[in-house]
Amino acid sequence: MNRYKALLISLICLAGCNESRNTTNQASPAPVAEASQSKVTLDAVRNELMKHNFGQASQLADQLTAASPSVVEAWVVAAEAKAANQNRLAALAALEQAFNHGLREVSLIEQSSYLADIRNGEEYRTLLHRFGLRTHTTQAAVGDVSIVQGGGVTEVRAGDVSVKLPD
Repeated sequence: MNRYKALLISLICLAGCNESRNTTNQASPAPVAEASQSKVTLDAVRNELMKHNFGQASQLADQLTAASPSVVEAWVVAAEAKAANQNRLAALAALEQAFNHGLREVSLIEQSSYLADIRNGEEYRTLLHRFGLRTHTTQAAVGDVSIVQGGGVTEVRAGDVSVKLPD
């Protein structure tokens, strides 16, 4: 019984200590709550991408997809933010979510300069194949030769040589 009393006294003391801390720092929690409650938009994420604030864009994209998980464009912009932030796997996961939520036209992905490296990977082609989708990539039967069209650019690759031509 003495242990229970000691535990109860400790809990009461801790609650009182936390309560006194909260009253002395009342101004601090309010801005954090306001910031977390603000509505994140596609444009907010895109603006951070344009400013090259890739970490911030990635965080905003996480908030956006959490708030609007069925919005396909949210997942695409999240993929862009993750790719720009050098997180290839998270970018692919965001693209997979976009496909899961109904994305069937890959032109949004093909027009994005942030997703260029993702589009060129085998994982992306596997993902497209799994969802029965096609890309505008044409690959020749001979070695490492390919022609990739998208985003206003045609990229021709042969081995280690890559040439980008405006459409």
